[in-house]
Amino acid sequence: MTKLKDLNIKVLATTIKNALEFQPRALWEKIIAEIIKDQLTGAEFVAYFDGSAKPNPGEMKIGGRILTPGARNVIDEYSMDLGHGTNNEAEYLSLIQVTEMLADLKATTVTIYGDSKLAVNQVNGLWKARDSRMRLFKERTLNILKRIPTWKLVHITRDKNMEADLLTR
Repeated sequence: MTKLKDLNIKVLATTIKNALEFQPRALWEKIIAEIIKDQLTGAEFVAYFDGSAKPNPGEMKIGGRILTPGARNVIDEYSMDLGHGTNNEAEYLSLIQVTEMLADLKATTVTIYGDSKLAVNQVNGLWKARDSRMRLFKERTLNILKRIPTWKLVHITRDKNMEADLLTR
């Protein structure tokens, strides 16, 4: 269990600010209690990632968002241009980015959603990573995920990944 003195105050302050920004005052106490509970007992998060290359191959952009599981308050998000590459590279780089962010938050339980069948199925061990570059991305992702005690990587359809998709535009 995390002790109060060990809390990352910057993360906690940002989390509370983001949580309260659009919430009615009546919900503040519940949201703050959820955030503090997560900080004290090990953080549980939900994350979405996406990557694109336009055209393919082309200019890569990645985006993603980390949220609390209950109230779905945004903890952090990213949107980055990464230069030239393929769509599969962009998807994997976005997955790597979100897993690094989750590990840095000291997440203990996460569910990560993405619309890349390739990245999700390779990391979950359902598909082989035959391409050497994809194999390196898979290994990097799995190495980061070792820092998160309980994780689940779930494939979702593009229409259920719109928040992350918008961050790649």
